Amino acid sequence: MREGSSAVDPLIGATIGGRYTIRRLLARGGVGLVYLAHQRDPDREVVVKVLAPNWIDNAEAVARFEREGQRLGAVQHANIVSLYECGHENGVAFLAMEYLLGELLGDYVARKGGRLGIEEFVPIAAQILKGLGTTHSRGLVHRDLKPSNIVLVEEQGRANYVKILDLGLAQVLEGPPRDEDTPVVGTPDYLAPEQILNKPVDVRTDVYSLGVVFYQMLSGKL
Repeated sequence: MREGSSAVDPLIGATIGGRYTIRRLLARGGVGLVYLAHQRDPDREVVVKVLAPNWIDNAEAVARFEREGQRLGAVQHANIVSLYECGHENGVAFLAMEYLLGELLGDYVARKGGRLGIEEFVPIAAQILKGLGTTHSRGLVHRDLKPSNIVLVEEQGRANYVKILDLGLAQVLEGPPRDEDTPVVGTPDYLAPEQILNKPVDVRTDVYSLGVVFYQMLSGKL
């Protein structure tokens, strides 16, 4: 995903769900657009993710986005970004999520010289595994695990507290099989072979991606 411009974005200034006022575009990707928004009650900053324009007219994609959002709302874990609401308004399917102030895992590793020692690696890795394990236990596969989808924040007086992001791309395990025309979603460096081949995915898909992330954290190489 990359930072985007809000110059001609019709959502800027709009209120979604009756309480989320869109402030600015944070990032743009093939699946969704991510915005910073302000929630009126309670008074707080939130992240609102909506389906990208090329998916809006796809009824199946919208329905699946909403279904997965509802399932994700049931995934509550300290190491997973909180999902506040999944909704649909005026043709826009949206997710409202916790807004985090922290450092991306990739940036943290780079700041530490490109790789981590065991003492730094283990606490971070353990938290990622706990969060991912909870996701899998709820029947969801993340499908896009990478350093830029893991944020380190300060929470409960503890530094390097892990939050896993972008569960909006998750796939329900018992969902329908993918067909050959389904677009491949994810970052190539971290994709499991079955994703690249457009084959069905399961929890092993995330294990593969996480192995790539852990190797990179320890060695400084992909």
